[in-house]
Amino acid sequence: MHTDPTRVLYISGAGRSGTTVLNGILDTLNGVSAFGEVWHFWKVVQDVDHRCGCRELLADCPLWSPVIEDYPSPDSIREMEGLRLSVGRIRQIWRIGRRSRRDSPELRMFTDAAARIYRTLALHAECATLVDSSKTPAFAMLVGSSPEVSMRIVHLVRDPRAVVASWSRQKQSRGVEHPESLEARSLGHVLREWMFFNTIGLKYLRRRFPTMVVRLEDLVDDPTTTLEAIRGFAGVDATASLVSRDGRVMVGGAHSVAGNPDRFATGSTKLHASEDWRTLLPWWKRLVITVVTYPVMRHYGYL
Repeated sequence: MHTDPTRVLYISGAGRSGTTVLNGILDTLNGVSAFGEVWHFWKVVQDVDHRCGCRELLADCPLWSPVIEDYPSPDSIREMEGLRLSVGRIRQIWRIGRRSRRDSPELRMFTDAAARIYRTLALHAECATLVDSSKTPAFAMLVGSSPEVSMRIVHLVRDPRAVVASWSRQKQSRGVEHPESLEARSLGHVLREWMFFNTIGLKYLRRRFPTMVVRLEDLVDDPTTTLEAIRGFAGVDATASLVSRDGRVMVGGAHSVAGNPDRFATGSTKLHASEDWRTLLPWWKRLVITVVTYPVMRHYGYL
């Protein structure tokens, strides 16, 4: 029986670029359900205490439990996690970019499994559009190559100085029984990821999918215009405004499977882009960031 492809709005971008909050905002739209970083499903499902963004144990969540039931044994999940780690390395982007490589048995198996997750989630959420904030280009290129998926990309960019400052601190969730944390990362790791995601990774995504690039700073400065543009790009019907008169937005209780610990935060919030990098980062670190990322920062209007 023929079924229409699952419509997916995929949020890409380097870590700490605002993907988690955009995931939560989009979850408040009619006909849209946001599921966080689906890419990490096979990893986090092996933790019996892991919780969905709805705060239920993942195995008890009404939307994720049907996905888990598709796997007959823990071994089948571990097999998929092994495949995920194999295809997720940055250097695999060139391999995945070639159609002949995407048709290899291991990549086809992984692609079919990911597309099946999308289909199951959309079916049980009864949504017209599914949001996946997995960020990584490799996953988007793989699952987006499935005929069962119709994908569009929103790529978020943030000033690399702010990204480095954010990654210099550990982040921890609050108000949940088993708090999650996101460890700090080194300067070299953060800059390598930021450069890859915002140059080569984005280039590959643009070749394959309709892609919209959004600066986090523009979302913060003018949320009404930016969110309306994203909604129009995603093909989601307009109902009420996403932004209140005082500039606040609603962040929904998305069934986010993984991601930034902020995925548990819901309710009305005022968007802001932290400028603490100006005082938090020493002069030499700001200089290194600027030298390493100079042409890309200039391209995105940060210099």
